[in-house]
Amino acid sequence: MTIVVTGAAGFIGSHLVPALEQAGHAVTPIDLATSPTHDIRDLAGLTAALPKTADAVIHLAAKPGVRTSLDDPAGVTHTNVTGSANVLEWARQVGCPRVILASSSTVYGNGPNVEDARVAPLSPYGASKVAMEAIGEQYAAHFGLTVIALRLFSVYGPRQRPDLAMAKAAACFLAGEPFPVYGDGSAERDYTHVDDVVRAFQLALTATLTGWQVFNIGAGRPVVLLDMLRMVAEAAGVPMVCRFEPAQACDSDATHATPERASRGLGFVAEEDLTVGVADYVTWARAQQQEIDAEAV
Repeated sequence: MTIVVTGAAGFIGSHLVPALEQAGHAVTPIDLATSPTHDIRDLAGLTAALPKTADAVIHLAAKPGVRTSLDDPAGVTHTNVTGSANVLEWARQVGCPRVILASSSTVYGNGPNVEDARVAPLSPYGASKVAMEAIGEQYAAHFGLTVIALRLFSVYGPRQRPDLAMAKAAACFLAGEPFPVYGDGSAERDYTHVDDVVRAFQLALTATLTGWQVFNIGAGRPVVLLDMLRMVAEAAGVPMVCRFEPAQACDSDATHATPERASRGLGFVAEEDLTVGVADYVTWARAQQQEIDAEAV
C-alpha cells in the first residue's frame, strides 16, 4: 500500500513509519519538524507537499497536551481541527479512500469510556479531538471516504513526550527529584504501549470497514497513578518521592478502554505487559540521560 503518515517524526510516528516500511508499504512521511511545507494548517502547502494519491493516510499530527491546551486553546484548535480538516480535504480531492485519525481517550472526560457514549471533554485538547472526529464523520457520510478514529489511551514507550506522567516520573526519580502529583494519586489510567498502538494502526489499514468507525485502543486494564509511579521507581532502583499538588480540573478521574469493539472490528487486543514495558522504558530513559551527560563532559 502507499500510505501518507502525518506527524511522522513524533512519538508514535517514529515507531509507526519504520514498522510500515518493514511490512513493505511505501510511506510518505509528513512532519512540520522536518519541513516547513508540511504544515497541516496550510491546505495549499500541504496539498503541494503530498502525493497525488495514496491508498491511505494515517493522521497523527497534532498539538498535544491536556494541561498545556489551557495555555493556548486557539492554537490547539487551529492545529487539531483546521489541520485535520485539511488532511481530510486532501484525501477527498485526490481520492485517497481511507483516513485513519489518531483520536484520544480525552474525548470522554469523566464519562463512560465506551465508543457510543456521549463525549464530554474536560480540556480544549479533548474538545479539539471531538471536533476532529465530527468532521471526519461528515467526510465519511458525504464523500464516500472510510474514516476510522482510533481513540488512544495513555500511550507510553521509548521517545514518549517528556511532559507525560511516566516520562516525567522517570526523569524525576533518576535525578533524585520529587515527582509532582496533582490530586491524591488515585486517578486511574489505561496505559497502552506504543508497540500495541502501532499494531492497531496497521490493523486499521486492512480491516474490512467502510464509512465512519470509532475504536478504543487501550489495554483495558486501568492502573492507579501511584502504582504506576511505584513501578517506575522500582525499575529505576530508587525511592519513589512525590510532591502533592492541588488536582487540576482538566484531568479525568479515570480512563478505561473498553476493548470489545476493537477486538471485533480490528482484531486488536493489547499484548504488552505494563510492568515489562515500564522497566524497558526506564532502561531506555536512563541510557538517554547517560548519553546526554557524556556529551556534556
